[in-house]
Amino acid sequence: MFWSRCVIAVPVVAIVVVQASSAVAQDCDPASLYGPGEGYSINGEPRGVAIGDLDGDGQPDVFAVGDPFRAAVLLNDGAGRFVLSSTPPGGNRPDDVELVDIDGDGDLDAIATSLGGQSLGFYRNRGDGTFEAPISIPNARSPRDLDIGDIDGDGDVDVVVANFVDATITVLINLGGGVFAPPKAIPVPRGPLAICLGDFDRDGTLDIAAADTDAFILPGLGGGLFGAPVVYGILRGVGVIQAVDLNDDGWADLAATEVNGVAVLLNAGDGTLLREIRFEAGFPGRGLAVTDANGDGTADLVTSDREGVSVFLNDGTGSFDLPARVYGSLRNPARMAAADLDRNGLDEVVVADFGDFSVFVFESLCVPCPADLDGDGELTLFDFLAFQNLFDAGDPAADFDGDGRLTLFDFLAFQNAFDAGCP
Repeated sequence: MFWSRCVIAVPVVAIVVVQASSAVAQDCDPASLYGPGEGYSINGEPRGVAIGDLDGDGQPDVFAVGDPFRAAVLLNDGAGRFVLSSTPPGGNRPDDVELVDIDGDGDLDAIATSLGGQSLGFYRNRGDGTFEAPISIPNARSPRDLDIGDIDGDGDVDVVVANFVDATITVLINLGGGVFAPPKAIPVPRGPLAICLGDFDRDGTLDIAAADTDAFILPGLGGGLFGAPVVYGILRGVGVIQAVDLNDDGWADLAATEVNGVAVLLNAGDGTLLREIRFEAGFPGRGLAVTDANGDGTADLVTSDREGVSVFLNDGTGSFDLPARVYGSLRNPARMAAADLDRNGLDEVVVADFGDFSVFVFESLCVPCPADLDGDGELTLFDFLAFQNLFDAGDPAADFDGDGRLTLFDFLAFQNAFDAGCP
């Protein structure tokens, strides 16, 4: 099972891939998945957030963009709490942001849309979590959404952008060193509001999925070229889309937030998408994050809306439980992201709330049984054998002390987890 903001089945720099492992074997209580949310004021109206290690200390930090503060860096203190470190200048109403090493120097940079202009903003990381004023990258008018991936197969991360006003998708090829080729505009029938990359046909080349009132795919032809858009479904008030394998069949499906909840277009197993299936919660989803919220090894959908953070639990087939479970309270939430912020093996959820001038972090309260590595619901000798196999294979699931290395201390940490038993 794989899921990602942007890409399915194609390796690319800085892509976040969450892989369900047997180290998490038991479902968590659906009523107690997240805490109420902790807000971090950034003296502005955040609309987009991205998560990554910005200062090289091994801890995931947060980069937020919005108006009028343009951008803000929240550094992780090592325990999943954050300190407002800096507010990089510049930008023109940035809305969506991604973190990736654009210039190849080993640090995560930021690239953001600019709703108020005809460009993207490239924020170059100085290597310590501080950023230079953004470099303007030419684009079409009013870029609404962007995604990143290696489109032309040269190892550099390229960018695709949904441009609502001009009814185009622009492709920006990274030439290396943070320099992009002039944007290539692809006309589409209507102004796209959302975009993502995924290898929907499993041919090893990234395709573009985009949405306005229709959900459509532009098949990747290789070399940064794309075919004509093929429409697969109708979406109502689309917010965000993501490529994700929702039914564990190895094919990328498409998930979207809509005016009344979420919609799913499952892959038919041949690179085409089936008609949309709606899971309506009665309120509009704005942001979207994909994570295993209840520890059962399947990709769940988490949305941000005025009710709070809403969790749609996947039954493993790409169908979702209703009603959605709501946590916290938000005023005017926008985009969101999910990652393990305190390095305990559980993903927290981060939401930009421009109505509260804050970035909110919702702590995961899911407490699975990490020592039940064979997934039978009991702690036995077979779990020790499973741990030994993971350790010998160099699998990150054996890193029980969370230091990023496999050492004797992981054996001790596993023994402690085993002794503690299951909740």
